Amino acid sequence: VGALAQVRLGLHSPESIEEAYRGELKGFADFFPKYRQHLADRSQVDFDEQIYLAIEVMLRNPRVRLAAEQRSEVLLVDEFQDLNPAHMLLLRLLAGPSLSIFAVGDDDQTIYGFSGATPEWLVAFENHVPEAVHHALEVNYRCPAPVVTSAFNLLSRNRVRVHKVIRSGPENVVDSTSLTIAKVSDQVQYTTDRVRLLIEGGAKPREIAVLSRDRKSTRLNSSH
Repeated sequence: VGALAQVRLGLHSPESIEEAYRGELKGFADFFPKYRQHLADRSQVDFDEQIYLAIEVMLRNPRVRLAAEQRSEVLLVDEFQDLNPAHMLLLRLLAGPSLSIFAVGDDDQTIYGFSGATPEWLVAFENHVPEAVHHALEVNYRCPAPVVTSAFNLLSRNRVRVHKVIRSGPENVVDSTSLTIAKVSDQVQYTTDRVRLLIEGGAKPREIAVLSRDRKSTRLNSSH
């Protein structure tokens, strides 16, 4: 599945992807066109095929491309940092020569790098959309001030990012206890104990959110 995404969203050749997997996907280059034909024979598309197929149609049929351009006067694109090469190509085809693209995103939140997403789309936006201008949204109204400060200190070390200063909103919580950093040997047990303590203190379960880097660290089952 990942290899299919790398071809269709990352715009790599099936041969290069098969080679990159170093023997783990033998025959993938032959499988790729068969997979697409399997979908076509059944009049089906998966998510990535929608993008890939739309690009093919517009590149091969100038009339379809012109009709799409005429219907796309201005394109407003959210989560721009998560776009991959296929998305960018599709946008440029839809926008046409005017490249009227309004992009909204956060270069510090790119999470789809495996399929070609990169914060560079935002960092160098004017290279892709000439004469574009940047407008930084620098006020965080959502998080407690200590969280905003800590996050900004961490993210400022990212090598590829838009230069900006993130600050808290005027009504954000400023209590220093709103952020606690704990170094523990058993993250699951610590989190479980913390959740239990909050509930015993009167918090409702729906008021508690547990975020984790991966699923392996979220084994908060009924036994806890």
